[in-house]
This record gives sequence, C-alpha cells and structure tokens, in this order.
Amino acid sequence: MPSGSGRVGGRTADRAHRTARHQRASLWYGDACLALDQLERAAHYLLPCLVQARDNRSTMLPQLLLQMARIQHRQGRPMAEIEALIAEAQAWAEEAGCAHLELHSLALWLTLVDPDDAESQRALRYRLGEVALCDAPVLIRWRTLLDNLSAEARPPQRPRRGRRDASTRARHG
Repeated sequence: MPSGSGRVGGRTADRAHRTARHQRASLWYGDACLALDQLERAAHYLLPCLVQARDNRSTMLPQLLLQMARIQHRQGRPMAEIEALIAEAQAWAEEAGCAHLELHSLALWLTLVDPDDAESQRALRYRLGEVALCDAPVLIRWRTLLDNLSAEARPPQRPRRGRRDASTRARHG
C-alpha cells in the first residue's frame, strides 16, 4: 500500500454513505483514489454519489459519470459500460448547454473508447471554437489530443530524393 494512502480512506471511511445522504460529492476524493490506484475504493465512493446526482439532476452528474468511466476503464470493465457512462455525461452536458463538460466527454470518448471516431473529432473541433480564449490551458490539452489523433491517422511523410532546396544547394554546390 503506498504511503499516505491510509489517510485518504481513514478519515473518510463513511464518506460515501454521508455524501449520498447529505452533501455534495467531492471529486478530489475519487481523483486521489485513482492516483493511489485504489479503484475499488473510488468506485465504492462514487456509486452512491451517482445515484444521488441522478435522482436530484445534480450539476455534478456529468463529472461523476466521467470519473466513474475512468475508474471502470482502469478496472478493465466492459467497454459498453464505459461508453454508456460517457454518452450519458455528454447528453446531459448538451442538454444543459455546458460546453466544457461536453468537451470533456468528447475528449474522454476519444481517449478511452474510439480515437478514430471522426464524428467525435469533428464535434470536439467545433466545440473548441466556441469556448472562450481565457480557457487556454484546457483548450491546449484538447487541441493537442486532436493533433495527436490526426498525426497517428496519417502515414509518415517520406523525404523526397533528388531535390535540394536553395540553402542545401548553396552549401553543397
């Protein structure tokens, strides 16, 4: 067990139960469990949070769904379950008109489910154009994802033989 991991669960042993009844979910707890590779603990915490968020139509629902998708992916769960979680998050984000959560859903789909999904790539590019430039760090991450996916899809460029540019001819005569 990694050092410090007891602290994540020790003080918050009944966090899932309390959260499901009384308070808003803490996304940091799921992230901490993921970072410490405590996937069962993360899933156990998020499950009642998801139930509550669905019942209350909470604004946290898409974030919780996406976090659960990451957990289930790392657990090796069936792709159909992961796809359903991401699709639900994306549908909620579209319905609510929340561009950032829609972008996050699309990016996670392309990362975990289908990097070759041209429709999702187009949707991600389109939505990126609608987000304010003050969100530069997250925009850069998502644009980099698209650039990497596009580069992987293209065959490598072969250098041309027999042609030199002007600077090469000047050096080599």
